[in-house]
Amino acid sequence: TVVLDKTGTITKGHLEVVEFFTADGITIPLSELSQHSMLNSYVSLAIGKNTQSMFDSEGRVIGGNATDQALMKFLGIKAYKQLEGTCTVTQSQSFNSANKFSQAYLGAMEKTFYKGAPERLLAVSSKYLSLTGEERTINSEILNAKIDELANKSMRVLAFGYSTKTMTEDKINDDTIIIGFVGIRDDVRPEAREAIAAVQNAGIQVVMITGDRLETAVA
Repeated sequence: TVVLDKTGTITKGHLEVVEFFTADGITIPLSELSQHSMLNSYVSLAIGKNTQSMFDSEGRVIGGNATDQALMKFLGIKAYKQLEGTCTVTQSQSFNSANKFSQAYLGAMEKTFYKGAPERLLAVSSKYLSLTGEERTINSEILNAKIDELANKSMRVLAFGYSTKTMTEDKINDDTIIIGFVGIRDDVRPEAREAIAAVQNAGIQVVMITGDRLETAVA
């Protein structure tokens, strides 16, 4: 048996945010996200204050994992610089494979921001932030259909949320409001299909290991 990690082996390992959508299934073009001030502000905080990555002096993204780096590139250095010196993180917990989310508490705002697997946030969240800044009830059927649509295109979907409670270690607060979701693409290497076919034809069983949902892995 040959065991392969998907990211960077079967895929190129060059992750890129290609889509943003709200919990009502509405896609917002990335170039228009800044027009929705509250939504854009909360997404920026959920990324820029809740990450292991940063921009160096030459404007390159360094540190963190491939997902963190893709999110920072999506945020952009201008927005990242605007967050510096404001909203100090007073408590945080990095992403790990058991929790499948990271979190950061901003004391001055009295809010905890989350980013992680949709199923983890949606397990405790029933409300989402609309484009007008209102809290509305999530329609699970519409949302799951949208998530499955992106997953079937081999995209990784990541969720963002916030809570007005202080941070709890290894737990997502039950008052969490969903901010939105991103679709992250990591294209398959051109040579991957041929290479895997070759080892399968040689009688070797190939097992893929991934933290992505089933639909993304199958695609």
